[in-house]
Amino acid sequence: MFLEGLTHTHTIIPQTPGPLAVASLLGVEMGRLFMINLIVATFAMIGVILFVVLVF
Repeated sequence: MFLEGLTHTHTIIPQTPGPLAVASLLGVEMGRLFMINLIVATFAMIGVILFVVLVF
């Protein structure tokens, strides 16, 4: 459960300043960036939960 908690916390915390600065320099829309992040984070959380349940 420790890994799932870390992954869950990491996906909920907003982006750090570094990636946000690079995204603004490249002209990326922040809404699109957050939506893609939400999709990727959801699959990462599901993967870690399955790993914890099946391995431990």
